[in-house]
Amino acid sequence: MYNESSNLQSPHERLTYLRDKLNQINVPSYPEELLELIKEWISEATPIIHIDWPEAFDDFNSCVTTGGWTHGDMATFVDMVNMGSALPDSQEHRQAWEKDVKEAQELQKKALKFLDGLLRLPSHRQENSFQSDQSIQYLRQLCRNGRF
Repeated sequence: MYNESSNLQSPHERLTYLRDKLNQINVPSYPEELLELIKEWISEATPIIHIDWPEAFDDFNSCVTTGGWTHGDMATFVDMVNMGSALPDSQEHRQAWEKDVKEAQELQKKALKFLDGLLRLPSHRQENSFQSDQSIQYLRQLCRNGRF
């Protein structure tokens, strides 16, 4: 699978690419899925964060969950229709879609703040690793306190 981020040279460039791509995701019109777009972005971002920012990977995973579910476990509104638990174009369907959109927007906002925090860290993996460690600890504290 071709991935634009694989052509970028530095971890900072790849992180900036991911941030820009996530920021460009907008709420589609009903009944299209925003949560599916966010899940696709998380699937692309996960290996990049894991490889380039291993010290922040667990925190990234914490920030890209909603309602205690990871992106792989989230059942979207389309999934509900496919399983027969919701009817297309019903009030229940619309409410489920609105809930998905709200959760996806919250997740997107949280992930953007997390990426912004990583981008503000000192140059990645340079001699000033003590300062980077302190910055990662600060990001973790923000994530735990719900300030992301």
